[in-house]
Amino acid sequence: MSGSATAVSFASVYRSFRDIAEFMDWEHRYDDIVDMMTEATAVLTQLESKGYFGFMRQGAYVVDQVVTSFSEQDVKQLGDNVVLILNTVKALNAAVSKSRHAGLA
Repeated sequence: MSGSATAVSFASVYRSFRDIAEFMDWEHRYDDIVDMMTEATAVLTQLESKGYFGFMRQGAYVVDQVVTSFSEQDVKQLGDNVVLILNTVKALNAAVSKSRHAGLA
């Protein structure tokens, strides 16, 4: 066996070990990715079952309605007065609730 045959043999073995090591590293990363995807799927399934995605779809619908129906200045004015509006609605609801309960007495 000549020296060059031995050198080629060692180079070939080295490449084979390197390829195996790279494959094992990829396989380890693949397992990590599968674990992360499994966990993400479980979380997304839980969020879907609680109704988060339906809520977000309807929220996007509301935002779309506002954007297509009002100007930026209209929305700014609403933002400036939203607390007053909500307090008014709250007071009206309390008054309606009180009158309903008074009618039952």
